[in-house]
Amino acid sequence: MGICHGKPIEQQQSKSLPVSGETDEAPTNSQPPAKSSGFPFYSPSPVPSLFKSSPSVSSSVSSTPLRIFKRPFPPPSPAKHIRAFLARRYGSVKPNAVTIPEGKECEIGLDKSFGFSKQFASHYEIDGEVGRGHFGYTCSAKGKKGTLKGQEVAVKVIPKSKMTTAIAIEDVSREVKMLRALTGHKNLVQFYDAFEDDENVYIVMELCKGGELLDKILQRGGKYSEDDAKKVMVQILSVVAYCHLQGVVHRDLKPENFLFSTKDETSPLKAIDFGLSDYVKPDERLNDIVGSAYYVAPEVLHRTYGTEADMWSIGVIAYILLCGSRPFWARTESGIFRAVLKAEPNFEEAPWPSLSPDAVDFVKRLLNKDYRKRLTAAQALCHPWLVGSHELKIPSDMIIYKLVKVYIMSTSLRKSALAALAKTLTVPQLAYLQEQFTLLGPSKNGYISMQNYKTAILKSSTDAMKDSRVLDFVHMISCLQYKKLDFEEFCASALSVYQLEATETWEQHARRAYELFEKDGNRPIMIEELASELGLGPSVPVHVVLQDWIRHSDGKLIAVAFLFLFTSVISTGGLALPYRTTLIGYFVRSTRSKRQHSFSDKYLYWGNRIDCPGKNCETCAGLGHQESSLRCALEEAMFLNRTFVMPSRMCINPIHNKKGILNRSNNETTEESWEVSSCAMESLYDIDLISEKIPVILDDSETWHIVLSTSMKLKERGSAHVYGANRHELNESSHFSNLLLINRTASPLAWFVECKDRGNRSDVMLPYSFLPNMAASRLRDAAEKIKAQLGDYDAIHVRRGDKLKTRKDRFRVERTQFPHLDRDTRPEFIIGRIQKQIPPGRTLFIGSNERTPGFFSPLAIRYKVAYSSNFSEILDPIIENNYQLFMVERLIMMGAKTFFKTFREYETDLTLTDDPKKNKNWEIPVYTMDKGKEAAS
Repeated sequence: MGICHGKPIEQQQSKSLPVSGETDEAPTNSQPPAKSSGFPFYSPSPVPSLFKSSPSVSSSVSSTPLRIFKRPFPPPSPAKHIRAFLARRYGSVKPNAVTIPEGKECEIGLDKSFGFSKQFASHYEIDGEVGRGHFGYTCSAKGKKGTLKGQEVAVKVIPKSKMTTAIAIEDVSREVKMLRALTGHKNLVQFYDAFEDDENVYIVMELCKGGELLDKILQRGGKYSEDDAKKVMVQILSVVAYCHLQGVVHRDLKPENFLFSTKDETSPLKAIDFGLSDYVKPDERLNDIVGSAYYVAPEVLHRTYGTEADMWSIGVIAYILLCGSRPFWARTESGIFRAVLKAEPNFEEAPWPSLSPDAVDFVKRLLNKDYRKRLTAAQALCHPWLVGSHELKIPSDMIIYKLVKVYIMSTSLRKSALAALAKTLTVPQLAYLQEQFTLLGPSKNGYISMQNYKTAILKSSTDAMKDSRVLDFVHMISCLQYKKLDFEEFCASALSVYQLEATETWEQHARRAYELFEKDGNRPIMIEELASELGLGPSVPVHVVLQDWIRHSDGKLIAVAFLFLFTSVISTGGLALPYRTTLIGYFVRSTRSKRQHSFSDKYLYWGNRIDCPGKNCETCAGLGHQESSLRCALEEAMFLNRTFVMPSRMCINPIHNKKGILNRSNNETTEESWEVSSCAMESLYDIDLISEKIPVILDDSETWHIVLSTSMKLKERGSAHVYGANRHELNESSHFSNLLLINRTASPLAWFVECKDRGNRSDVMLPYSFLPNMAASRLRDAAEKIKAQLGDYDAIHVRRGDKLKTRKDRFRVERTQFPHLDRDTRPEFIIGRIQKQIPPGRTLFIGSNERTPGFFSPLAIRYKVAYSSNFSEILDPIIENNYQLFMVERLIMMGAKTFFKTFREYETDLTLTDDPKKNKNWEIPVYTMDKGKEAAS
């Protein structure tokens, strides 16, 4: 069965009857069904065919050439967290994982009355069970009276004893309501009626005798010809376009959920199983993870998706139809999810080279990981691959309504840019827009008003459209005050820039559009106006960022600024910056300042390698550890209340990066390097770590313009203001005084305590925050409690000797030959140095992750010694890991009047000699609030 992440398991079973797909296995009469020993890779479940006259799975497999099955595998097992989620949702287990007896605790207080007719027995006679699933079973039946008298039907029976949670009851109610509203489309299973009694709910539907689309694929040797695949795809797209227009997203599209009406392969294909379906408003997103693993869209795994998720599933079906293998495969569910998130479909192996370019382009346009670049169902029906293969009337497309809303709210400058881009469209690209314009019913003069949008949608309205609140969205558009549109301006308003950017001809469109914009729309503009056009906030130093985007000769926009005009519609319309590196390569700053080991005092210069500490890349823990490390890094930055600034050369891979931090070889180009290493900003976006608007600065790098494409993803979500600046500009400009500049250097807290100007730390503040507000608050509270206990205190941080050994190995010296290299960590040396700086009787807080309290016992003779382990009663309830404990220790150290550190970490200052007296940089640096740094004598 397909892995379901939020609905009853029975609702994802393989189907051969038209019922909404509740069967898992094929029982013979009343006997328990036998388990299948295996199943080809086409299906995610080891389920034999339920249609008695259709070939069994084993026969299909044996009759299929072995070469077709390129990747046979057992079905994936559900991940533990998915099983737990299903158990909680459907009441199959208690929180302590004990099975809930049917009709017991979970049923208390649940109303299982649906208001359906209770006369099922008087209307239908059940012939026998044909399949059973986890949540119900399917029967064939015959009508006893009425219009269906003597007609065979399919009945889905759902025992009320299985409805052990309110969510399960709601799912059944919504499925019936949705089927009742949508029925009537020729490619959707016909719904007849719903009944109930004290024991069960009965859903009566059309009986489809042709079997599953999956069975037909197997009978054909694993794949379809192009012409036959077109016929299948047209029917699938037709019913999906109909559902999407009504505001219904299916969420479990797969070959098992499409049945043929009769055994004739030319019979209509019917969509079934709306058990996982839901309503979605055009400007809203869903967040629950549902569906079948091999067909689930990337954005579903990110828990923010809409109707575009169905288009991804259709792309997977199209891939299977044309080549006979799955585009994303793994032996476990987590492996499948990783492949869906990061792997790319293979279009190089047979039979793809022999297929038409239009067929390949069609599948690629559907399997784009960025849902904004994906075709809609109506657009897919207008794709060149399908044009001429059907005579269907193209339905209205809701994306037209979303785009026109954004267009009306745009500025005149952006409208001019969109108008220039629309003029570059080719005749095939205009065909879809012409269809949509005609559906809106233009006047004799060729104009449409906002009222036309509402009138057109009402012609296709059903009860489902009311439940999904699509009509509310359309009504809001019809009330907007705007002039009438002719076809030319309609094209500008309905143009999906993001989808156009996904085409191979985008560069030609962009260049030609800028040429037209130069003639008709470009005009002198002030930097402040451009900043407003781009949506840059007051915290962004616009004069530094945008001064190169306006020509000094005439004050007009350059090409890069023209492309950035399209970003204004990101937050509300789902569009984004469309560009190619070749178009803005000249914009990369030619001025390069050499990286320096010291930086201005007003900055915090920090970096963090997002990798598995202490392990090489081959043993990296993967996504889980990467995310954990990144959270720790941001959490530490948050403690300092700084703006988060991302370096363009700090690279990680959210899943696994064998190269780790970007290391370029001499013969490796910049583009090649970035193909194997993704920037940290992309990972921040992919694992959804940034929650609020933050300024994002891309540090000096020859690759920053490449990172810009990823950083714009943050801007699309309204999460960041993005601009570039090199090191020289950061040093010179006062706009950057309140920044945390990230790069691969020391820990931010370590740098912070070494900062000369400790008295001005409060000046470096940030009104924004990032991730764990609650965790940060708890840790700050812990630090404040400890500081309150310490009173007026001093602090020391001690590093172990083997840390120095690493440095000695770097300089090829032996510990036994130069014992002075260990002197700063010997107790007698530390005590002697402290006694010169701190009077007896004061409280001394000691921070050391590698030394035990016993190591510092000699200090207890003269001082009140406080070690981090002494505060376990405060820290244990709120500290989650050693990293957070370390951060609390460092926060306490920053509050000390005097702070000691065992050695400095500037590698360029580590000039070792045979004379210990000349090794000044190995002495203990002392920091005080009033005196700054004092070199110990």
